[in-house]
Amino acid sequence: MEKDQEFIELIKNLAKSQGMDDLTAIIIAKLFIEPGEVAMEDLAKETGYSLASISNKTKLFEQAGLFKKITKPGTRKIFFYMEKDISRLIANMFLKKLEIMSIAKAKLPDILKKYKAQAKTDKEKQKLKIIGHYYKDILKFDKILQELLQKLSKLEENDNA
Repeated sequence: MEKDQEFIELIKNLAKSQGMDDLTAIIIAKLFIEPGEVAMEDLAKETGYSLASISNKTKLFEQAGLFKKITKPGTRKIFFYMEKDISRLIANMFLKKLEIMSIAKAKLPDILKKYKAQAKTDKEKQKLKIIGHYYKDILKFDKILQELLQKLSKLEENDNA
């Protein structure tokens, strides 16, 4: 376990440099270095934080595609697993972003139509402009993510060849 500490510290510091708090950084480091899944109970014991704290910290990253939450038949324990292949990890995160953006892409045109039809004051016109700009940005970001996913897929194909 001691030999893992240097790597854990590196990952923890990298995560913290991205604005993550200590607990989140430690969880990421511990999940990344472990070959298999890790019980939430073990994360709590190793970090000294409560199960509730571990649960709260992992929810956001689970939704973002960074961790997978696993339950096993016959046990009430919750486990987490983190992908070790960085390309696949990033691709999973991008796929989650695309899912979220697809909701915005579907709903924003109708919202924009309503604003266009009802925008009479300067403030309403400014809001229309803000929402329109947001929609354009979503479309641009969607295109960028699609291209990145294609490139990641090609890299993975080349690695497997």
